[in-house]
Amino acid sequence: MVGPLISIVTATYNSEKHLEQTIASILGQTYRHIEYIIVDGGSTDGTLDIVDRYRSRIAKVISEPDRGIYDAFNKGYRASTGDIVYFLNSDDYLEDDNVIEEVASIFHAHPGLSIVYGNVRMHEEGSGFFYYYGKPVTIEDFKQGYMTPHPGFFARRSLFERQGGFSLDYPIAGDFEFVIKCFLSDGDKAYYFDRTIANFRIGGTSSSLKNYWKTRAEGELITKKLFATESKPLSTGEYNFHYYRAWFEALLLQKRSLSSVLRGVRRAAIFGSMKLALFLLEDMRQAGIETVCFLDNDGRRQNHTMRSVPIYGPDWLREQAEQIDAVILSFEGRYDEEVKAQIRSLIGERELLVLSWRELAEMSFDRA
Repeated sequence: MVGPLISIVTATYNSEKHLEQTIASILGQTYRHIEYIIVDGGSTDGTLDIVDRYRSRIAKVISEPDRGIYDAFNKGYRASTGDIVYFLNSDDYLEDDNVIEEVASIFHAHPGLSIVYGNVRMHEEGSGFFYYYGKPVTIEDFKQGYMTPHPGFFARRSLFERQGGFSLDYPIAGDFEFVIKCFLSDGDKAYYFDRTIANFRIGGTSSSLKNYWKTRAEGELITKKLFATESKPLSTGEYNFHYYRAWFEALLLQKRSLSSVLRGVRRAAIFGSMKLALFLLEDMRQAGIETVCFLDNDGRRQNHTMRSVPIYGPDWLREQAEQIDAVILSFEGRYDEEVKAQIRSLIGERELLVLSWRELAEMSFDRA
């Protein structure tokens, strides 16, 4: 079979940890009509040394500063000449040596197709957890925020040309917008290949808690723009679920407390005295941090103790803030900024670390 030329683009930036596996998974393919392009954003680690070892088998290498991954993808697409274009991240790798040949055979057998898409194996290196992501999609799926993973997505060059590549308006979810536009245009020329295409390491840009919310926000903007739909706001329970799950993962799978990120903190106060405050009390104890007191605006709870720790009103901070290194907010409601402002009004110009338990979770996974 003399199938189509498939251009594979990998964007890199300080990607030395996993890049060699990515490159090897492409160069080891049984299908030979592959044009491999690497677009580097100006790496300062050993990324380009790895690229140099394989340069004779890489069609094009571009190394210059870029405006993010989608700018790099666009550069790679514009430099490519293949009839089919595919993007594989620098920390991901193809499932096996035959996958590109099987995709090429589908395009070859069905020249009217614009899109072939399949499944991706998502896996966390730290925990060992994995799952398979991918299914036949409908426009309704996209309206609900479902994303066909781009490491499982192949498209005709002509479709890229008509869509104009990736928008730079969405730094994290630009592939979501692009894939939706492709399906809106050529969904009737799309083929779902029920096969694992690639392995995607969870731990990239959209995996941290902070970026989870950024990705969600960008996705909501995209669906609103393309479908004029409004997303239903998350309840407090749904919102906190992601933070509790991160906490459980830290404790049970990584054997560390959230509070372990509080470098230099030895004594702290917990603002709030409901059940979540008890969780934080134990979490900080495991990190070697003494809880001096709980603080609570509810006068009925003040001047009592909980697990031998006193509960005071926030005014305690006016005279006693020097006793502690930090205040950790322990409530589930989303009024962190109001309480932080209250604390600042009480301590004046004194410096004091003030963080919410959700911020602890974000810090914990950013540093993991």
